[in-house]
Amino acid sequence: MKLLLLIASLLLAACIARAEFDISKFGATPGDDTDDTPAILAALKACSDAGGGTVFVPAGTFTVARQGSEDPIIAIPSNITLCGEGAASVLKFADRANKSNFWRMVGAPKGGCRNVTIRDLHLDGSNTFPKYEKGKTPEQNHGIFLYSAEGVIENVSIQNLLVENFCGDCVAIGRGCRNITVRDVSVRNFIRQGIQLAGDENARDYLVTGCQDLEHSIEPGGSSIHVEHAEGLKNVIITANRCRRSLLASGVTNLVLTDNIVEGRIEGNGNTNAIVRGNTVTGKAGTKAHLMQFGYADGIIVKDNIFV
Repeated sequence: MKLLLLIASLLLAACIARAEFDISKFGATPGDDTDDTPAILAALKACSDAGGGTVFVPAGTFTVARQGSEDPIIAIPSNITLCGEGAASVLKFADRANKSNFWRMVGAPKGGCRNVTIRDLHLDGSNTFPKYEKGKTPEQNHGIFLYSAEGVIENVSIQNLLVENFCGDCVAIGRGCRNITVRDVSVRNFIRQGIQLAGDENARDYLVTGCQDLEHSIEPGGSSIHVEHAEGLKNVIITANRCRRSLLASGVTNLVLTDNIVEGRIEGNGNTNAIVRGNTVTGKAGTKAHLMQFGYADGIIVKDNIFV
């Protein structure tokens, strides 16, 4: 009897893993002015009600817009993979995103989520501003925004994405996050940061690897990779990334910065137990400031870095 129950459980798990919910089957239509957000949310709900699976975004450009005051707009429940066909599968903010603030495209429900993958997509924030102007430019319209003050966001993989044209951060990780991987993500044309990492006293275990920011057509307002507001964040590895802007990392316990190529500078304050090794730092033409700086550190190894 126990063996039969085990087999039944395995078969059910296999069925859930194979379940796929195509947003076009829920009414999403690419390449027009229709708001595809309700269809995407309907596909996510159906997938969640089925116990998990994959929500698929086919090739084409699908419009995402705020329906009210939701934050984020596309909240992914537990045990779901949101994926597409790579750069051909585009989720794009409606143009009116440029006229307001606090649009966050993809993230977690209010109570958090577990076991989520976001991969093989192109996220476009529709920004039309050439640079950040305080008081005039929105600065809180983010691509991926993982933040939960009331729950836990755990076991999330963000991989193989192109994220661009956001009046904010392309990728932002914050409070309530544990075991987050950002791998092979390309960012471009961000008003604030390319990849922003923050946390709280319970946040831990972040890996950022294989990421790069591409050549910009606007004036970026921040760093390629930026760790701040960490407030107790532990165990962060940032390795083998290509940064056209600076790499700034502050306030982390157990920080590893290795094998990154940085065209700006590497800097951080208030880190405990840090290894900074094998990075190549080139700075910007005409820069007279330092290329690497760490202040208020408790236990830091800086070794085998190259400065040009």
